[in-house]
Amino acid sequence: MTWKTHVKKIACKIACTVGTMKRIKKFMPQKVMRLIYNSLVLPHITYGIILWGHKLKRINKLQKWAVRTIVNAKYNEHTEPIMKKLRILKVKDVRILTAVKICHKYSNGKLTTYFNDMFEALPPTQHNYNLRQREESLPVASTIAASQSPRFVIPLTISKLSDGIKSKFSTHSLKGLSNFAKTEILNSYNTTCTIVNCYICNRPKTE
Repeated sequence: MTWKTHVKKIACKIACTVGTMKRIKKFMPQKVMRLIYNSLVLPHITYGIILWGHKLKRINKLQKWAVRTIVNAKYNEHTEPIMKKLRILKVKDVRILTAVKICHKYSNGKLTTYFNDMFEALPPTQHNYNLRQREESLPVASTIAASQSPRFVIPLTISKLSDGIKSKFSTHSLKGLSNFAKTEILNSYNTTCTIVNCYICNRPKTE
C-alpha cells in the first residue's frame, strides 16, 4: 500500500484553503489568518501523518506557502523564523510530536488493545522505564515498506528525541509533555538566516 493518492488529496485541500487565504490576506489581521491555518490547514496535516508522513515534499511547499500568506511575506521569504514567531511546527516536526503523543498514551495504557505490545522498543504499558536505555533494542524492519509503518517509525523517532523530552514521559501529562516537546522543537528553529551570501537576505530593498 502506498499513500500517494491520500497525500495528493491532502495537498489539493490545503492548496484550495491557502488560495483562499491569499485572496483575503489584505483584509484580515494576522491573528485571524493564523486561526484559519490552525482550523483548515493543520488538521489535514495532522490526521494520519504517522502513516503517510514519509512523503512530505509537496506538503512542505504548501505549508511554507500558507505560513508566508499568514504574515503577508514575499513568495521566497525564509519560513523558519516566521514559524518560530507564530509557534507553527514544520510538517516533519508535526509527525515527531504525533509520535511523542502516541508513545505517551502507549506507555500509560491509554491506547486500544490493538496496540498492545506493538512497540517492542517502547516502555510497556503502565510502567515508567527510562527510554534512553531502550535505544539499542530498536526493531529492524525486513522491508522498506515495513520500515515506514508506525511499528518501526515511532520507536525510531522516540530514540532520536533529546534527553530533555525523554525525561518528561514519566513525569508529565499528555498535554504537559506535548507543550514541552513543541516548545523545545520550536526553540531549535533559527530566527535569522544561516545561509552564507543568501540572495534572499541580500536582495535590494527596492524589490
